[in-house]
Amino acid sequence: MIDCDSVDVNNCLMHDSLGDGVRTKTSTNIKFYNNTAYRLGHDVFYGIDSQNIEAYNNRITTRTNSALRLWNSAHVRFYSNVINAQLDSLGGNAGLQIEDSKGTLQDVEICNNIISQTWGAGTWLISYENGGQNTQGVLVHHNLFHQVGQSYNIPYTGGIVNDGMKGTQVYNNVFEGTKNDAFRNQGEGQGTIISNNVITDTVSHTGISQTATGKGIADLAGAALSITNNCFYNNQNGNLYQCTSSGDDLQNPKTHATSSGWTWTGTTWTCAFVPPMELGSIAATTTRNTTDTDTHEIKDIFGILNQEFSTTALIEQKKVIIPSENWQKKGKYTEATLSIEDFKGISEIDGIEYINGSSQDNAIVHYETRNTALLRAGQTSNLSYEENNNSLTTILTVKTSYYVKKTSTIHVKGMSISVPSISTKSETEKFSITSPVPAQFPKIKEPYAYVTYYNNSYNPHTIVDLSNIPGIVEENFQYNGSTATHFKLIGWKTSKPNGVEYTNFSKVNTWKFSGNQLSGSGNKLYIKGKLQPEQLNIKVATPYESIEVTNYTYVEIPDESGAILNPGLWAFVGTLTVFGISIYRNGKRVIKW
Repeated sequence: MIDCDSVDVNNCLMHDSLGDGVRTKTSTNIKFYNNTAYRLGHDVFYGIDSQNIEAYNNRITTRTNSALRLWNSAHVRFYSNVINAQLDSLGGNAGLQIEDSKGTLQDVEICNNIISQTWGAGTWLISYENGGQNTQGVLVHHNLFHQVGQSYNIPYTGGIVNDGMKGTQVYNNVFEGTKNDAFRNQGEGQGTIISNNVITDTVSHTGISQTATGKGIADLAGAALSITNNCFYNNQNGNLYQCTSSGDDLQNPKTHATSSGWTWTGTTWTCAFVPPMELGSIAATTTRNTTDTDTHEIKDIFGILNQEFSTTALIEQKKVIIPSENWQKKGKYTEATLSIEDFKGISEIDGIEYINGSSQDNAIVHYETRNTALLRAGQTSNLSYEENNNSLTTILTVKTSYYVKKTSTIHVKGMSISVPSISTKSETEKFSITSPVPAQFPKIKEPYAYVTYYNNSYNPHTIVDLSNIPGIVEENFQYNGSTATHFKLIGWKTSKPNGVEYTNFSKVNTWKFSGNQLSGSGNKLYIKGKLQPEQLNIKVATPYESIEVTNYTYVEIPDESGAILNPGLWAFVGTLTVFGISIYRNGKRVIKW
């Protein structure tokens, strides 16, 4: 695609080709998501001289080259992808390949991805020619790099391999079982910051003996990398080569909390921004020796739209929520980011957003804290809330503890001796944020059913009409083995730019039936034949609850004025909780209960 705008590629299966899956050049506003790809002849997605690119929720197994690649592109976000490789000599190269030769690559973010057993580097950053005059500032955070760099014939394997880029920020990632190095800087690299990562179980290159292999971080270019607050553990040939670090955590990251934000469950790594995936289940994507089923019958327009509909606002959050981060520092060593991303269970009706229940119970709050002291003793935090009519304030209280060295002098037999000691100090700081809240979904008044039975010999039937109450999604009727559903609102699942999912409802007036005794039109249900009241059950549903209808007004219109209510109807009346009055009026018997 050349010189294109607003490109959207989603829900595609790409396999067994001799070229790229999608290649764009000098294009803008590109989205590549929810795709599956394997055994391609080059890159799965390749953006050249393009801008405003998003690639997310893709499942990719590389062959020949990379999964996601950029060349001289800007304003790009690669997130929430699962990437691995065909593990043979055709397995490709890097999981992600980012290149700058014109000095135009900028604003690139790689986050929330699971990158496992790639053939080359997990991520390869390359700058040359005019790219050397640029500080690219690529952000790489909250990714899992699991056993990447499997190749025996590519020398530059590793978790992240940098060949010439500057200003890279690598933070809050896990590098586990990486082959060669977790971060390998082979050229330039000035201004690189590596912080709050887990770097564990690094091993030497599979097949090539080379300088600094098997290290956690190797700076072969001597770029004075900034390395702080990382957890190093069990790296085969040591943690560092030709670089220094501070604030190291040297304990097993699988047995204690680290500053990375990742947690070991016993079988996999999890963090707040990446859906958990059992590491043993990440096999190469393939359909070899199976039958392709790439032809799909679209039964209606909703199938074409790939739209998921819902009658409730209480939907499962499937997408990864992308939090906004706004780090603040208070006190000497306390840093935190705090945000209210949105609220769970939102229903939008007529352009108004609603929630059900207290705003603090529904709030989606993201926070992280950091202890920046050189000698950290620990850090604890807790949340509290203040609810007002139209807003919610979230308060994060953080207690940061740190060690302080001091020296005291004692005198022994006329001699002055300096004695070092360590004391513990702490500071408690508060961070807060206030957000408007959606409206409260109104409490539904108990619905009322108006039942009119036309008791005649030539066409006995019943009309049921429910009171018109706003906010009802559907009315459900059961009668003598038949069912009917009257849809008054229909919702479709949608999401906001940060990934928060909610249900947007529109007004409809449609019916669905099973069995042969019920039909309906407009707002009225039609029951064929002689009425058996004890068989009639009615429920209504809102976006948040189902309510059984127990209040009825019953009117019988007999063949002739003054006809007596039949015994079956009396039996029905006798089952009701409250019996009101029974009178004749203009040939109609009216019963209220």
